[in-house]
Amino acid sequence: MAIPTSKGKKSPIWLHPSGQWCRKHKGVFHYFGTDYDEALRRYAAEWDDRRAGVVHPRRDAGEPVRLRDVVNEFLAEKRGRVDSGELAARSWADYYATCADVVAAFGKNRDITRLGPKDFAELRASMAARVNVVSLTGFIVKARMIFTYAFDIGLIDRPVVYGKAFDRPKKESIRKHKKAKGKKDVTAADAWKLIDAADPQLRAMILLGLNGGMGATDCSTLTRSILEARPGWIDHPRAKTATERRFPLWPETVAALAAAETARPDPKDPANADRVFLTRTGKPWVRFDGSMAAEGDEGRRSTMDAVAWQFTKLAKRVGVRASFYAMRHTFRTQADAVLDRGAVDLIMGHTNPTMADHYVHHIADERLQAVVDHVRAWLLTGKPAA
Repeated sequence: MAIPTSKGKKSPIWLHPSGQWCRKHKGVFHYFGTDYDEALRRYAAEWDDRRAGVVHPRRDAGEPVRLRDVVNEFLAEKRGRVDSGELAARSWADYYATCADVVAAFGKNRDITRLGPKDFAELRASMAARVNVVSLTGFIVKARMIFTYAFDIGLIDRPVVYGKAFDRPKKESIRKHKKAKGKKDVTAADAWKLIDAADPQLRAMILLGLNGGMGATDCSTLTRSILEARPGWIDHPRAKTATERRFPLWPETVAALAAAETARPDPKDPANADRVFLTRTGKPWVRFDGSMAAEGDEGRRSTMDAVAWQFTKLAKRVGVRASFYAMRHTFRTQADAVLDRGAVDLIMGHTNPTMADHYVHHIADERLQAVVDHVRAWLLTGKPAA
């Protein structure tokens, strides 16, 4: 949205969906903040440098680099990647949550050039008291990205010094935590307790998780177009990572999807009309949204995972200790017995970190069929007698 200037001419900047005023040059968005007058001032002062290839002009000597400005620059850049399809909305929501935690700890007007090891040690200690070591690791990685970004684009002249106290937890600590949490897969008998007690939509999602390792976001973003493109198969990149995914559906999964189709309510927003699954209110099962005002307001963030919520209630009702993601863990555990990692990775939408990923250009459908048939055979061993 461009607006008239005081001289009646159209503004050279316009409002991006992220809430920031921006201008595009050679396919790249440049952001100037959410306050129009300040954005216009920055545009006039910085635009020539930006067009010349300076990613972000350095601040005047002695001018504070406020944390609120840093997180908004960072989030706006990540939002642009969501808009271009390079970043999943869920990942952006995770970045937003990290920014919110950092702002809450340090204050929106904190000059990041004055942050030091003591500040980051206190931040780490406060987070460690709230979350487990796995979540703490993710928080530290993302928090460091915020300050690295500030240096990379010229907001600060030297990297932030964190000190040793802001290091990630050691690998042995993470292993101990995971061991204490116990196994994350389920038995075939428990899987059938969940399947038989679930409503039509959740039953189909559970089977998709067991059939091909689909997670909550995978199910929520599944569309009729994907199912119709190749009947009896999922042959579409993962929404979360855009990694190639392909696998055949079990007869039980196909039947469950047909039942879910008749049970699905009408969409509240026509944009979601093609989705296979919608909540009883006609909304996507997994939703992410959020914003953070440049002036440091608290903003808002909504992370709704109705799949996890409804599954947790179901599991408690039938006496099974598991999360929805346990379906993905279960598939991977059982599929491993086939000894075909390439096929399993393709089914789950994983990338292979080895050089094999560079050289292998095709995996035959028969290999994928063999994997899902093996997992189905395991599942059927736990099915209650009719």
